[in-house]
Amino acid sequence: MIAYSETTIGTFTLVQQNEDEKVSRKYKIQIRQCNGLACFVHIYKSENPPDSKLGWFHHIVDFFINKPSLDAAIKKFNAEHRKTKTKNEERFFDSRFGGKIEKIKLNMFFRECNILLPYFLRDGHKVECYFKSVKPKLVIKD
Repeated sequence: MIAYSETTIGTFTLVQQNEDEKVSRKYKIQIRQCNGLACFVHIYKSENPPDSKLGWFHHIVDFFINKPSLDAAIKKFNAEHRKTKTKNEERFFDSRFGGKIEKIKLNMFFRECNILLPYFLRDGHKVECYFKSVKPKLVIKD
């Protein structure tokens, strides 16, 4: 089971466009700390009146347990991509999230961002890095 914290270590914008529709949809995805390497979460507010009492919804888009699992996923993607012999340059993260990734921002204060940065760069994405120290939140439950 994946468990993620409320600490956001980075963000990116995901743009999805259906082939039938000419309108594209943009989603802001948060990269969160978790009990693995990283958890990618889309947070949105309910638009349906019956669900409006519930407030905000958290949708886990994807997650990576550790660096070897990320390496294995990329290796599998590259092997499948070579078999199909498609000439278009499809990126690993774009295909994984089902859209085009834009505006990646990573807070380099966190160890996880230092691990993710080379993967985003090798995949051909432009990444904005910043450093903002964050005080850990201590939660004590009785």
